[in-house]
Amino acid sequence: MTEPQTFRNALTFCNARETLLRFPFPFAADRYETAANLEQNDRTGPCAALRALFDVDAHYRAEIEEKAFVLARDPQRCTLLPHLDLAQWDVVELVMSSLARDFPQLFRLDRDGRRWRWRNAALGIDQSFRFGDPDSLPCPPFEYIARQTQGDMVLLAQRGDMLYLDGGMLTAAQGWSLPFDLGMSWREIHGEVTGEREQAAIERGLAFALRMQPETQVRRPNWVICVTPRLDNGLETAAEWAGLYEGAPPADLGRNLLLRVEVQQLYRLRRSHVILFAIRVYMARLSEIATVPKWAARLHRVLRDLDPAVARAKAVPFRDDLVAYLAPFDDGAPLAPGRAPF
Repeated sequence: MTEPQTFRNALTFCNARETLLRFPFPFAADRYETAANLEQNDRTGPCAALRALFDVDAHYRAEIEEKAFVLARDPQRCTLLPHLDLAQWDVVELVMSSLARDFPQLFRLDRDGRRWRWRNAALGIDQSFRFGDPDSLPCPPFEYIARQTQGDMVLLAQRGDMLYLDGGMLTAAQGWSLPFDLGMSWREIHGEVTGEREQAAIERGLAFALRMQPETQVRRPNWVICVTPRLDNGLETAAEWAGLYEGAPPADLGRNLLLRVEVQQLYRLRRSHVILFAIRVYMARLSEIATVPKWAARLHRVLRDLDPAVARAKAVPFRDDLVAYLAPFDDGAPLAPGRAPF
């Protein structure tokens, strides 16, 4: 398989103006405080990226090609424990029905009892299958639809008063690994978090997730600063990217440093009651953010005034250089509240 160039090698990733303005900028105020930040995922929000349950944007084909390349190189990036058979079909139904509803120009789902027909015009797919029959699809049902969806998906099964990571597809991780974390509890996964506020947010998130009823849907933005627009920054490939975060900063900060936002979504699936944790990654280069005055000024203030404990937890690289780069775009004038670009 030829190596894709958008998110590796040539790193040709960029946002057209229209795509940039639908970016889910994570900061509603000039200071950032660690919190669970959960909100209803009701297909509304300050940008177009939040107005579908599973967003599709101009990077769709490039991300699907990148995902296929990562899986071809490392099939373990998609792994599910055997008890998740019913949850796989839950995910198929949720994703197919959502894509067909939110992007009817690209996706169509026809259902006649258990006889289903799925069409994905973006990838030229026309597949008839029997819902619940894995032999009627070319690969396991979860893998089949996850390969056609931007972002990653993790399945969290509840046993007693704890959630366990029992499967998923993770091809765009930032510093973690699905095979390594497989079978771990919620607290074990977040064990490296040491700050009191961060730990409190983790516990609040667990308590909320355990109370979720079937078909409940919530989301939260998470963010980091990344070096180059690599999607695959998983532990498996650390030798390829970890060195970029050490030593001197890149010569071209505007091009090579990016705000990486993960829109993290939780769904309690209706049949299996497993929780689907969907992680959709969006990135914008600093030079792109600089073209939106409100965002550039707000990002400058957030990074300049970031609590040192939060900065350590986020592992913000080259923070002083980042602040200096953004300072000329901030005249100190009051900014409109909220995350929208204007």
